[in-house]
Amino acid sequence: AGNYVKVDVAAFIDLTNPGCKSSGGDDIWRNVPHRVTGTCSDKMSECRETTIHTDYTNEMNALQGPGTVYDNAGNSYRCPIDQRVKIDKTAPRCTNYTQSNGSWTKNNIYISKGCKDDQSSYNSGCDKEIYVDHTIDYTKATHTFEAYDIKDIAGNTKHCPSTTVATYVDKTPPSCTSTGGSTSWTNVATTIVGVCADGESGCAGNASYTETREGTHQNLSPGTVYDNVGNSASCPANQTVKLDLTPPSCSAKGGGGNWHVGGVSVKIDCSDEGGSKIKNCAGTEYSSDYKKSKEVSVGTLTSTQNYSVVDRAGNTTSCTATITSKKQQDTWNSCKTGENTCAYGCDTCTNKRQLNDSQDAAKCVNEQGGEVHTAESGFGQCWTYSSCNCSNCHTGHNTCKGGWNDSWTDNNNCKDATNSIRCRYVYKRT
Repeated sequence: AGNYVKVDVAAFIDLTNPGCKSSGGDDIWRNVPHRVTGTCSDKMSECRETTIHTDYTNEMNALQGPGTVYDNAGNSYRCPIDQRVKIDKTAPRCTNYTQSNGSWTKNNIYISKGCKDDQSSYNSGCDKEIYVDHTIDYTKATHTFEAYDIKDIAGNTKHCPSTTVATYVDKTPPSCTSTGGSTSWTNVATTIVGVCADGESGCAGNASYTETREGTHQNLSPGTVYDNVGNSASCPANQTVKLDLTPPSCSAKGGGGNWHVGGVSVKIDCSDEGGSKIKNCAGTEYSSDYKKSKEVSVGTLTSTQNYSVVDRAGNTTSCTATITSKKQQDTWNSCKTGENTCAYGCDTCTNKRQLNDSQDAAKCVNEQGGEVHTAESGFGQCWTYSSCNCSNCHTGHNTCKGGWNDSWTDNNNCKDATNSIRCRYVYKRT
């Protein structure tokens, strides 16, 4: 019918995106979810939601945003990705900042234990690195740290157990014992030794000193000992060495050039001047003499007699006395030929006899041709001494001036029991 109605309708058209401001980020490490918020703004159709948010849970260290906001007209806007999110969920580790010492030293060492945060790609770092530490400036082989707990900046924690660290610090000198000396004399160069002992780094070796000087040396030390890191100790000076390298001297002299009856006297002079003193001179022991003389009687005359002197260090020297004599004129006393004045118990040989040929009665002449008186049966005395009158002794024999006895030492009594005068043997030492 051509009628119409005019209606006024309000139409709202919003073609403009909303705005968004991101917030909630910071520079703080966390080990829990981190929420980033977006605040929407729209002047026309208004925001569908005033705020939006996103919770981040993975480990990261990055700029993040809350997401996208919408207005009521359907326009959208992605909120700025400008919020710092730092998440560390991995615990740090226990660590030795000073490694165990592998060998002994005499230097101070510093040891420490603490925290190291390097177990993931996103590490907040330890709240402190050193938790326990110690300076070893004294002798110690090991050091034990008690248990402790560590923590990183994000709040992750870990328990560190007790740990023993090798330190091997040796500041103690070794000890030394001196040995090898003696208060007795010796004739060998003597080495004294300092025996080292060390309970830490061990000894580098013993010390030694060899004494080669003659004389008495007291308060000797073998020297200095060292351990394996250079600590040292002087060995005690408490050793004695008595060294005599020089043999003693010895001289032997017999009697003069006179005729002798029986043995002769030999004088032995022993000397160890400035040495260890005489210990033995010609078979006799002595204790504290530098010089000693001894006379000995040589009963059986021989060409030489050997004697020795020994000092207290063991050095020995020999000396020889040359004692020669004319031959004994006969084994028995000798009378001149034809003057047979045998004493009681003696009988003159009817034939000639030679020297010492006592078994041949047909030979009764000595070297000089004199007759020899032999014993009759039961009278052994004449084997040792034949008897003659004073004037009838053979050449090389002397007649006693008086009586006689067995030892021939009493010239006033040179008669035997039968009052017969005897001839006696004579020797000459040349």
